[in-house]
Amino acid sequence: MTSGIIIGIIVASIFFIFAAMKKGSTKMEKPRRIKSFTTKTPLDKTMKTIIQFAQSSGYKVDDFNENDAIIILSDSASFTSYGNIYPVYLKKQSDNSLLIEIGIKSKLNQLIGLDAPHERCFNGIKTAIYAAS
Repeated sequence: MTSGIIIGIIVASIFFIFAAMKKGSTKMEKPRRIKSFTTKTPLDKTMKTIIQFAQSSGYKVDDFNENDAIIILSDSASFTSYGNIYPVYLKKQSDNSLLIEIGIKSKLNQLIGLDAPHERCFNGIKTAIYAAS
């Protein structure tokens, strides 16, 4: 019984270490789970606002591609999650608006529990851009 608990703790610790080391990249495949909204805020101001939001809200900026307008954010592993990667894609539209797509991908395979962190990141970015405009 005791050895099973110890093995479980060791395995969970190894998963946490792998999750902590995993970082997102602008070259990663676009995730299936995406939430989006549009804004009239200029691209450069929007990118700066997203980075400032991330830095002040506990997200890490794993990667950044100014030319392709992609920002990769992530959060740390916690007791309930191995952490997530949040790719943010910004696309200029024909009507001069800016489409912002925010995806989510778990750092390790995770079947449930992605809705709340995705919603939290999405709402945080959306309100930060609204406040800055």
